[in-house]
Amino acid sequence: MATEDISRLFLASLLSIAPEAIIAVDDEQRITTFNEGAEKTFGWRRDEVLGQHLNVLLPERFRASHIDRIRHFGTAPDTARLMGQRTRIFGLHKDGNEFPAEAAICKIIIGEQRIYSVLLRDITERQRQELHSRLLMNELDHRVRNILTRVQVIIERSGDEGGSLVEAREALLDRLQSLMESQELISRTNWRGVAVADLIAHQLKPYLANHNSRIEGPEIVLSPNATQALSMVIHELTTNAVKYGALSVPEGSVSVSWRRHDAATGEELVLQWSEKGGPEVNLPHREGYGTKLIRELLKYEFEGAVDQRYAPEGLTCEIVLPLDRLLAKHG
Repeated sequence: MATEDISRLFLASLLSIAPEAIIAVDDEQRITTFNEGAEKTFGWRRDEVLGQHLNVLLPERFRASHIDRIRHFGTAPDTARLMGQRTRIFGLHKDGNEFPAEAAICKIIIGEQRIYSVLLRDITERQRQELHSRLLMNELDHRVRNILTRVQVIIERSGDEGGSLVEAREALLDRLQSLMESQELISRTNWRGVAVADLIAHQLKPYLANHNSRIEGPEIVLSPNATQALSMVIHELTTNAVKYGALSVPEGSVSVSWRRHDAATGEELVLQWSEKGGPEVNLPHREGYGTKLIRELLKYEFEGAVDQRYAPEGLTCEIVLPLDRLLAKHG
């Protein structure tokens, strides 16, 4: 077999197995070569497009400029050029859908005849992945900023409670540990959200004994941001109950319930924390960090309302939050 024939066969085999679209056109921009990659990319069969103008593969609004670009390239000294380095390239599928692409073009001059060959790749999936990656990075940046803001608030406010430096340090570390644990809960669900029941059970778990707690309510899954905020609130209520309230004595108990409530402004989450069986409750002389956090955090982030009552038989706390600002988004 002659060397020239071997070269043709070799070239034909490369054209057939190349995943990219390889297209050749003549000086009139009529299609002369259309490989299997081009068939998959554009949806046309080879016999449907051979002899047709290249315009059949281009969105109408780009046809005139594309023709001029190829003509200019035909008279330019360079024999190859990457397309799409400065402007986006689009192809037109047989079904009428456009797709983004990157391409390279080269020319061969035989006598006075020019042959233009284009290698083109559909980059729809790559752009989709790049967009997804950017969204993930933006979301990660947003989440990290939220966490750091919460840490900053905890550090700034932990000294407001008075007491010794050792007590302030212990309170700070305890709150940071609680925040880390809420992050762990969120991570377990791959950031899809945490159920209210799981969040509350996790906070109370270290102190459960002799059926001293009751947790009940409908299935409600919180967004990561709502999980962090509500976890901080439940942590403060739990810590106060362990130090001064119902969970500080064996006979004390805590009940936590929640429900959906239809209000004039929209559906709400109503959560009630009730303590009983603990030491007699007295109205505190000053508002501590925990009380400030519960009230200010929920009001600032969710426009929520908090009603804490220091009845002698036990503390009660009712929290009302707009449900649409709490729920995890799926899909």
